[in-house]
Amino acid sequence: KNNANIVARALDSVVNQTAFLNGKFKYQIFLVDNDSSDNLKEVANKYKNLTYLFCETPGIVAALNTGIFHIMNLPHIKYIARIDADDLWLENKIDIQFSYMIDNPLIDICGTAIRFITGNFFREWHYGENHDQIISDMQIGQNPIAHPSVIYKKNIFYKCGGYDETYKYNEDLDLWMRAAKHFIFHNIQ
Repeated sequence: KNNANIVARALDSVVNQTAFLNGKFKYQIFLVDNDSSDNLKEVANKYKNLTYLFCETPGIVAALNTGIFHIMNLPHIKYIARIDADDLWLENKIDIQFSYMIDNPLIDICGTAIRFITGNFFREWHYGENHDQIISDMQIGQNPIAHPSVIYKKNIFYKCGGYDETYKYNEDLDLWMRAAKHFIFHNIQ
């Protein structure tokens, strides 16, 4: 909510993906406005291939479900990559990650390592790479997939439903735990 001042950076990191700029993959952006009172819609209007969705229910989980349930009705979309207003993608993220999923069609949910950036300082966080490591991490209560980095096949939502709105935090871990019974995970380092 009220992130228009930073959402343009996140959107720029999406539209400037090498995989999109060179035409390797097509994309469509769905921006969910979680009842903002700033100029978010004006910022969003500057981007092509962007669908603006509105969610008046407060909270990230309601916003996530607004986007997911809208996308569920679009048969041409098979994969979902998500990003929050305060996140940035490295320019070759989609090319590496989505290419890996295409080359390994059994992978349903794919995350990556991430960087936490504060000013000029950053630290990297790496997660278990293969499915068994990821499941093991889940079993001891760790969240094994970085939510801002994930690409997942849309069909997991047909099987698992959306995000559970009773969770204020860890809605992603809850989804991964439900998906673990049916789908294959991987993290790219």
